[in-house]
Amino acid sequence: MTDLSETWRHLLRQALEAHGQGRLDTADRLLRRALLLTTREAQVLVALANVRRDQGRLKEARQLLEQARTLDPRSAAALASLARVVGLHMALPEQALELLDEASGDMPARGVGPLALVRGEVLLERGDIDGAREAFEEAQGETRSAAAAVKGLARCANALGISLAEQGQPEPALFQLKRAADLDPGWSGPCVNMGVVLGRLGRPGPALEAYEAALEREPGNPMIYYNLGTVLREMGRLAEAVEALEDLLDLDPGFLDGRVVLANVLGELRQLERAGELLQEEVETDPGNPAAWSSLGLVHICQGNPEEGERCLDLALELEPGNLNAMQNLVNLYITQGRQDEARTLRARARAIDPARAEAFLSAGPVFGGSAGDDPGDPAEP
Repeated sequence: MTDLSETWRHLLRQALEAHGQGRLDTADRLLRRALLLTTREAQVLVALANVRRDQGRLKEARQLLEQARTLDPRSAAALASLARVVGLHMALPEQALELLDEASGDMPARGVGPLALVRGEVLLERGDIDGAREAFEEAQGETRSAAAAVKGLARCANALGISLAEQGQPEPALFQLKRAADLDPGWSGPCVNMGVVLGRLGRPGPALEAYEAALEREPGNPMIYYNLGTVLREMGRLAEAVEALEDLLDLDPGFLDGRVVLANVLGELRQLERAGELLQEEVETDPGNPAAWSSLGLVHICQGNPEEGERCLDLALELEPGNLNAMQNLVNLYITQGRQDEARTLRARARAIDPARAEAFLSAGPVFGGSAGDDPGDPAEP
């Protein structure tokens, strides 16, 4: 006769393997079978709770973990999983920290590392970078938790870099982001954020290097291709920008403003027909996108259809009254048509919105662009 303890352990091992492979339904089924054989094993309940968590069934996950803790109050795995569900997935960090504070003293020594890891994750999510760093440094002292703790420290350095950049301290921000990248060589986030900060500093060459480094780490990340295309465009390397943005849309056809930015680069290359097709697709998908209407208006004007171009530019300004690109293109259209009074009125409106930018914009010729792709953005990959 088969030993029942061996049977449920075998099912547990199979379920853990299936969970690791992302086969949640299979893992769920195996663990429910294991529970029919043993209802007194906390580790089975923890495993099933972790599957339910990843299925989005958070209330059930929490209940299972509370049952596991009742069965084995000294289970560090049950407490760690419960604190993670409550603090991160249910967005109740204070409750999670209370759980850890109340029970940590009763845990065996081998539980210090996992619990410190969860504490670090919860504190970092709450925005307490210093507290999170202390927790990850504590976890680093336990061999089994050391690798995960180093990744946690990388997240702390990345978060600090983002905070410093937002405070207008780019050089210290870059130092922290570089530290994050060094701590976790497989993570693209800090490299992306370095590229954003460098772009805001007007250093497109180093920004490009940062994005290329990010791409080596994570070739399938659409955001990297978007930023890569943007900085290549800024450097005047338009054909390469097109390639990067096409790769972006291959990866994620619905990426926010991806079609608009690609169409703008194609417009600069005078590939107007293809640019117009992309922009028409964008306004059909998202008719409330002023940047798309602005660029589509310029495409129509360049193709010799000023009436349709003016209609698109007017619509862009209805959607976004402060869109200076649309104003610039409309002023140029008025001038070419001899509509000087309308041009003066729109110039005055632009100056009232942003005098410095208006002077720079309105002294130039027609421009492809809009709200999308004009700014390298904020470092924000957590």
